[in-house]
Amino acid sequence: MIQNITVELEEPEEIESANFAFSRYLYVIDDVKSSLLLSILDHSPQEALYWAYELYFSGFKDDAFTTLLNISTSMYSPKVQRFVQQQKDKWDEDPEQYWLLGTAVWHLADRPANITQFVTSFCQDPELIQQIKPITNKRETHIVIVLEKKDVQAYINVETDKPDKLLKHVLKYSPRTHVLQIFEHDHATYDRQTLYDMWSKQWLYYAAKSPLWQRRIDSHGGVIDHTNKTVTFVDPFEEEFHEKYYYDTDEQPRQIVELCLGKPTEQWTWRHFYEHYTN
Repeated sequence: MIQNITVELEEPEEIESANFAFSRYLYVIDDVKSSLLLSILDHSPQEALYWAYELYFSGFKDDAFTTLLNISTSMYSPKVQRFVQQQKDKWDEDPEQYWLLGTAVWHLADRPANITQFVTSFCQDPELIQQIKPITNKRETHIVIVLEKKDVQAYINVETDKPDKLLKHVLKYSPRTHVLQIFEHDHATYDRQTLYDMWSKQWLYYAAKSPLWQRRIDSHGGVIDHTNKTVTFVDPFEEEFHEKYYYDTDEQPRQIVELCLGKPTEQWTWRHFYEHYTN
């Protein structure tokens, strides 16, 4: 089973699931990971960079690399796997080199994937599994794109003295939510209103599960209340926190909500997924 890519096929849990979290810019973490995978498979390196660094700069740094490693081992040649592992090893030696993640992302998005093993591992459609045939790996390019610090500067964290206006400036892509059911994300079982309420009214509680937001809360003396799904502060830290980070989610326009949560969309089946990425 692929781990930490958030396409693990597990039984859906209650809304209190420890897996459900918001990212630095209030995407659902599971959506970030699945959007990263799909943009890589679609050979869209710029979008893939966006999702990879959304995960990384939310504080899930090691997880971002692990996600890429799991993608490479399940869908790519040993040569590609070694390259991604090399970038992780270099980063382990010097974690300040965050552009190494981008090099690994670009490398994956620039090479052909073989989804056969991935689909047969998770698909529960016996008819489709019987129809799946081994795919010969396509010839890979010998060109290697190596990113530098300047190439990924656009993805570092942004702060502003008008946090309620931040999202409209930093949100670039809407998550790919048409695979919620086949990847069995926890929030695939939530109705739209429930998900919106979590985003608009309880966002800080769920964002606190991201290391970046946890540090911000801790530095302002915030206390997480798991019973009421709130975060409380003691004056004057509450005012200071809100001046820096209050996104005023319940007042955000519809287009911002849809950029973060995606639009309601028809869900793919495993057959849709297989046919799309083998044609």
